[in-house]
Amino acid sequence: MNGDVDAVIVLHNYVDPIVEGLSGDIKIWPGQNGQAADALLACRNAWIAGHSESINRFLKALDQAEAYTIKHQDEAKAKQRRSYKRS
Repeated sequence: MNGDVDAVIVLHNYVDPIVEGLSGDIKIWPGQNGQAADALLACRNAWIAGHSESINRFLKALDQAEAYTIKHQDEAKAKQRRSYKRS
């Protein structure tokens, strides 16, 4: 790892190798809250310093998406099923 990537979302089992590979020069946020599965968003401190507005918009969008899926569970599940059928 050389730090060329500014941000990633990965499965939990990839977190430790990334942290070790970047010598801890990262910030970590959970990508999901209280879900059966989880993901991780990580980015370098230098990138955070220059992109605070992008980070705020992204985190707000995640929060809105989570609230929507909680409120509209049947519709969210149907969309997810359709998405998997395309792949």
